[in-house]
Amino acid sequence: LVREPDGTVLLRLAARPPRAPAANWVPVPAGPFRAVLRLYVPEAGYRVPGLVREEPE
Repeated sequence: LVREPDGTVLLRLAARPPRAPAANWVPVPAGPFRAVLRLYVPEAGYRVPGLVREEPE
């Protein structure tokens, strides 16, 4: 995984690869799907990250 300059990890879930270099691109079906996040023993005080939907380029 490639981290952003602020230390976060941005995962790009898309049916087609992004125009920019595809760091952290996860291919998904073109139709509806569900994203599931499984965490094992997260640190105390860990907050589950949110999902943001962006329109395709």
